[in-house]
Amino acid sequence: MKNIEEQLKEILLPILEDERINLVDIQIKGKPGSQVFRVFVDTEGGITLNKCESISRQLSDELDMRDLIPGKYRLEVSSPGIDRPLVSRNDFRRNLARDVQLMYEAETEPKTFQGKIISVTDEAVEIQGQKETRIIPLSDIKKGKLCLPW
Repeated sequence: MKNIEEQLKEILLPILEDERINLVDIQIKGKPGSQVFRVFVDTEGGITLNKCESISRQLSDELDMRDLIPGKYRLEVSSPGIDRPLVSRNDFRRNLARDVQLMYEAETEPKTFQGKIISVTDEAVEIQGQKETRIIPLSDIKKGKLCLPW
């Protein structure tokens, strides 16, 4: 049986594809009956409030029609903001030459590495740190975020 996040993606992706919008992240908070579903979306040129409203209405209609979520829930659709997570190959490509911090799965334990993105391939991200350069497979990256200059 698919979890709620997988079911949400299944409903959401066709809506987003029609609008040429990228799914950045889904966050689910709270307990059943009072959950908050946060959907973060973006486009190459940035997402507008009108697009977020449209996606929210379409997704809400689908969720209600399928009776997927028992009880009350709150749905929030928005841009990921400046502290957006880096999750896809395109996220890393879009932030080439910027400083990032990555949490990734190493051989025996999770590791953190900070540096500048110097290249992105289909399989990995190359990061230049202060003392060394690391090539980290995309499949090993658990979390990435921009290091803001202020």
